[in-house]
Amino acid sequence: MKSTRPKRPDTHHVIFFVWYLQKNANGKDNAKTAAVLIRDPQFLRQLELHRYKREEDRKRQLRNLINAANHRGDPICTGNTGYFYPATPAESLECLGRLASEEIDISKRRRSLHKAIAKHFRIVPRALTLPLFSME
Repeated sequence: MKSTRPKRPDTHHVIFFVWYLQKNANGKDNAKTAAVLIRDPQFLRQLELHRYKREEDRKRQLRNLINAANHRGDPICTGNTGYFYPATPAESLECLGRLASEEIDISKRRRSLHKAIAKHFRIVPRALTLPLFSME
């Protein structure tokens, strides 16, 4: 059977996802890992994740749900222990700090890779321009 590719989540799936985290992962101390979430029968059934045969597709759809919830205005956070609905402003700020730090690390890595590619292929760095991608 062919595996279905993850897609943009439906609004009712996002609403259920937010409700589920508010009920089952409220606060950083109650965070749920992706592995735990994608194995919960209620979670799988309600979000129709069972149709994704591959675990990586289920995790990708989970990330799609998180992005959609954040875009909708729901503060879904992540930390070392998994995904959670923040119980305090401090938990939200900690998550924002973590994302800012990751953003800086990714930017440094991109610049280093850019230089390495230019050196390896003997390309003038200005010739290595990347198209800009929309976040939506």
